[in-house]
Amino acid sequence: MHPAQVEQVMDLARRLRAMPHGERQAAIGEGAALLGISERTLYRRLARAGYEPERKRRRDRGTTCVDRELALTLGGVLMSTTRANGKHTLPLTEVRGILRDNGLGVIDYQTGEITMPSTTTLSRAMRLYGAHPTQVDTGPPAQSLRSLHPNHVWEMDASVCVLFYLPKGRVQIMDEKVFNKNKPLNLARADQARVIRWVVTDHYSGSIYPRYTLGSETAAAAIDVLISAMAKREAGDGPLMHGAPGILYTDKGAPFIAQLTTSWLGRLGCKCIQHARGNARATGQAESAQNIVETHFEGRLRMMEVVDLATLNAQAAQWAAAFNAERRHRRHGMSRNSAWLLITAEQLRVPQSAEVLRSLVAHPSREVKVPGNLRLEYTPKGHQRQMYSLYDIPGIMPGSAVEVAVNPFTAPAIDVMVTAADGEVRTWTLEPMQRDRVGFALDAPVIGEEFHRHKDTATDRAIKDMRKAAYGVETLVEAAKAEQSRRRAYRDINAMADVEATSLPTYIPRRGQEIEAAGAQRQVPPLSPVQAAMQIREMLARHRIEWTAEHMRRLSEGWPQGVPAAEVEQIAAAIEAEARRPDLRLAAGG
Repeated sequence: MHPAQVEQVMDLARRLRAMPHGERQAAIGEGAALLGISERTLYRRLARAGYEPERKRRRDRGTTCVDRELALTLGGVLMSTTRANGKHTLPLTEVRGILRDNGLGVIDYQTGEITMPSTTTLSRAMRLYGAHPTQVDTGPPAQSLRSLHPNHVWEMDASVCVLFYLPKGRVQIMDEKVFNKNKPLNLARADQARVIRWVVTDHYSGSIYPRYTLGSETAAAAIDVLISAMAKREAGDGPLMHGAPGILYTDKGAPFIAQLTTSWLGRLGCKCIQHARGNARATGQAESAQNIVETHFEGRLRMMEVVDLATLNAQAAQWAAAFNAERRHRRHGMSRNSAWLLITAEQLRVPQSAEVLRSLVAHPSREVKVPGNLRLEYTPKGHQRQMYSLYDIPGIMPGSAVEVAVNPFTAPAIDVMVTAADGEVRTWTLEPMQRDRVGFALDAPVIGEEFHRHKDTATDRAIKDMRKAAYGVETLVEAAKAEQSRRRAYRDINAMADVEATSLPTYIPRRGQEIEAAGAQRQVPPLSPVQAAMQIREMLARHRIEWTAEHMRRLSEGWPQGVPAAEVEQIAAAIEAEARRPDLRLAAGG
């Protein structure tokens, strides 16, 4: 554009700003004619000169003919047809047609008809009532959280790194053209050799500790990362932050809700908190730290030689040490190390060593019964079945119960917990016994070549000592002879000492009720004439008196209801007297 035209445009822009609203359009037309250009071109040149026309606001600005119920119905249909990944399966134009054909819309009060507004009007109405998909997808406002001091709260998160292991052990960057969701076989091959990026961040200072592991996201891997983050490091070996946090804040991933992780953190006095599912913003600092590591460190890997996992972790620790020392945090304006150094001696809980932290890790213990040969067969998780010798554990005896736990960092060794006599629980770490190819223990005696009995257990030793003390002898041979001869055991002990020492008190007699004898008499049923005759005949035979048919007739007639047992002897005496004195006759009933 010619300099003269530039001056004319600038002058027109100044005049337009000073003109009333109704006179500007005429000035625009005159200027376009003077410059020989269209009004649209003139507007573009005026815009470059800094002039923006003021548009008169509509009187109905901020209002809509669409009521809230229709706007919420539109938004609800769009929300219900949205996939979990955020993709909307029904566009607004389709939803508008569906609702229109269902008789929904806006009432025209002049004609009384129901019409459906345009998609632009509907979209504007949904925004006005807060039901637009872009507003719904945003979610509720995030709540800012506060921590009290360094190491008060640590956040932790895991994500798949852009690296994966090759069969030869070297690390290579994943090619997105080769490893993607459309090539599942390639993904399956890389799944077993992928690299997981773990990020631990101190919520108060923002300090970042990155570490990489191989395989999948497991509880053992998470604990290993936390141990390396808590252990104190030499200057220059990695981030300055260390010690045990008071709270570990994570998502509900499997490594963080596993009992192995929560029980281990509990032993350290660290509380483990997980946010609700789908609320990743709760641990936004860990998510932000993941992005920082990915963009500030992993972006360098294409220009670096990564030999193995150890090299990768060493390089990540070197980068994190420099990043925490130099970069200022936006929230507090200090470097992350400077903010972390505000920690006090009471707030910094430093573990003795990484080995001590690993010794506290154990899967949930199981109660097992001690076998008779004191050789326990057990299958540690992730290992083959092994045999462990319990001979050297004090207090162990066959048939007793012990607690067995497995530390994933020392497996296949197992931890055996035994409760001592003083009530204290002691832990013994046992390595598997060495066995030959068919399962025999290598320390077992060979048949025909050697013989030795098993070591004495605590019970065995106690039995031997008790046998010798019972007879007051020095050897087991003497004790055996005393047992065979049935010698008295413990001669110096009076077995009746407690009985002799008992002083019996004098008791006051208690008054009672006498039992009536009549009530205790037994009623005997009468004998039949035949039963009575048999007894009477035996009595008469002793006196050589014969029992006759006449006697039987008179007995039957005299006692037709039966002969009382008490009168049998009397009847026999009467017959005997009659035989001796014929003038006496037997009378019925006596």
